[in-house]
Amino acid sequence: MALRPNPLYAACVLRAAALKGGFEQLGAELGLKPARVQRWAEGIGSPPDAIFLKIVDLLLDDGVDPTVASAAQLAAKRQAPKAK
Repeated sequence: MALRPNPLYAACVLRAAALKGGFEQLGAELGLKPARVQRWAEGIGSPPDAIFLKIVDLLLDDGVDPTVASAAQLAAKRQAPKAK
């Protein structure tokens, strides 16, 4: 029996890619090929636990709640001026 993909993993990968500016940038940050990261975002397979935790750390470090963040929140976060 094949395991169904976990939608939480896909959502977190997709949000992290949006936050970093795309799959190319997220892949570089994680030391992985962008195509592999994109497949996870599409729900094809899932990242190993250690990689998933790095993805969650990226989201949390940027103040994004990976369980409720929307594309609008990510865009607003990128456009907000940084405090000095």
